Amino acid sequence: MVVSNTTPLSNLLHLGQTQILPKLFGSVSVPTAVRDELEAYFGESASWRECISAGWIAVEPVEDQRLVKQFMMFLHAGEAEAVVLALEKNASLVLIDDRDGRDAAEENALKVCGTIGILIRAKATGLISDISSALDTLRQEHVFWLSDAMYREALRLSGE
Repeated sequence: MVVSNTTPLSNLLHLGQTQILPKLFGSVSVPTAVRDELEAYFGESASWRECISAGWIAVEPVEDQRLVKQFMMFLHAGEAEAVVLALEKNASLVLIDDRDGRDAAEENALKVCGTIGILIRAKATGLISDISSALDTLRQEHVFWLSDAMYREALRLSGE
């Protein structure tokens, strides 16, 4: 099972590349807070609607609200719920970009992958031809902070 936070899904929606997720992971579960965050921004987006109607994004409620509140002391609601849902469902992977969220997931023995890792996997499996154009678009047109060193490392890892 794969659980996602808002940012990787949002980035792929901006890129028009959401179709790579079911090809890489099958279905992706999101907690209610992540669905709500994506609805607020992409509610009218045909791509977002297709993700939901196709059934490869499953919205699942988080049971342990007390643990969510503990995580919300240092994480946003979507990140906190994504980490808790991943723990509750024993997820094999959590899709999350934010450093604090990644740290919280890793501290709880969860395996993480962010937008860059998704793009590298997609290129390695032939789903996309390059990652540089996607990273350039995210950096230039959307709020995606990426150091030059990390950009170069992503290109190196993807063979570009």
